[in-house]
Amino acid sequence: MGLFTGPDIGRIEWRLARIERSMAIIMEALGIEKPGPHPAAADIRDAISRGRKIEAIKLYRDAMGTGLAEAKDAIDRGTWAQDLGAD
Repeated sequence: MGLFTGPDIGRIEWRLARIERSMAIIMEALGIEKPGPHPAAADIRDAISRGRKIEAIKLYRDAMGTGLAEAKDAIDRGTWAQDLGAD
């Protein structure tokens, strides 16, 4: 189950998109390039494509420093790519 559900999710998603657009404008004005994907992203994508979910969870945990439940959730929901800048 996600952290945010119900009618608030649309408002939260809208606000997040607005913040991301603002950050992109600020970064461009300051000459800061968007960072590339995390080095572990390719290995996680490969593990998932080979059906090695446990390996993908371990790789995500190592890369992000998260607990087991959070890593499993990120892999299950597919949010790992966005988290690692690989979307």
